[in-house]
Amino acid sequence: CNSGNINSTDLWMAGGILNNYGIINTNRVLVSAGGVYNNYVSGIANLDSILITELNSKLNNYGSITTIRLGNTDNAAVLNASSAFINADYIGDSLAQFNNNLNGTITINFDFYNAYSSNFINAGVMDIARDFLNSTSATFETYCMMGVGRDWYNTATVLGPILASGCGGFAVAGGTYNTGNLGNSTTRIDICD
Repeated sequence: CNSGNINSTDLWMAGGILNNYGIINTNRVLVSAGGVYNNYVSGIANLDSILITELNSKLNNYGSITTIRLGNTDNAAVLNASSAFINADYIGDSLAQFNNNLNGTITINFDFYNAYSSNFINAGVMDIARDFLNSTSATFETYCMMGVGRDWYNTATVLGPILASGCGGFAVAGGTYNTGNLGNSTTRIDICD
């Protein structure tokens, strides 16, 4: 449990639990082997990179995380809770689960990648300054409109809210390229480019 300051080059949760109520300044964070990193409401994390990997490993963010790279792989999970903030240059999701809950905020300063059978659910605010890529059997669901500052690519599945509810989709400044599946018989997806 951290209620103070952690200043370290590396931080590794290998099967353990870190509850952060304070400030963490570090270069690299690794959560593996079923480890759990809980960043609570008062928690502030300033990181170069964070990787959540392996079965049952989790990042639960209720506070604020600023990082250059956030990776989520190999059956791990990330939760960005209501009123929580993630600001990252790059986010990559591969064979994992990522939830941005209602009123959670994710700002991506460069590119977003969702691939290899990952499932990403966006019910909050999400803005991508450059490229969006959803590929290789991944599913991306959004229940809110998202901004994409450059190009949007999909070779997998993108879903929106159910037909009777509000809009969800993308406002794309650049090109939109799709060879995958958009929506299904019970959902809708709006793409404005």
